[in-house]
Parts: sequence; structure tokens; C-alpha cells
Amino acid sequence: MAVLSEELARPVEFVELSTEQARQRMLRYMPAGIVEDMLSTAGEDPGLPDTVRRITGRAGRTFRQWAREHVEVFR
Repeated sequence: MAVLSEELARPVEFVELSTEQARQRMLRYMPAGIVEDMLSTAGEDPGLPDTVRRITGRAGRTFRQWAREHVEVFR
């Protein structure tokens, strides 16, 4: 959240959900199979550092780059 706080020039609160809270919220708009797949790998390193380049032909962006490009969505 520090990156978003810096880009927005204001504090951003982060509230961690339990796995069950996250499951219930995601089930509102996602199929159960996808929710369970996502939760089963939460916190793991995907180990795919070259995936973006192989698929798109360009390097992936950092979170800060992404946040800077989308900062207006958070205002």
C-alpha cells in the first residue's frame, strides 16, 4: 500500500481478510472453482518471471509503474 499511498499523495488503508472472508466476497462475482484455485495458491511465488515477455513480447511492469498509470482510478 505504500506505493499507492505515495502515488496518490495520501494514506491508503489496508485491511487483511481471513481466507473465509475473502472466499465469501469473491464468490459474489466469481465461479467457485476459480475462487478455490486462487485461494489455494495465495501467497506463493508464481515463479513466472519471463511469462509477460514471452506472451506480449515486452517486459512486465513494476507495481509502481502500474499504479502510476492507473492512479486516477483510485482518486
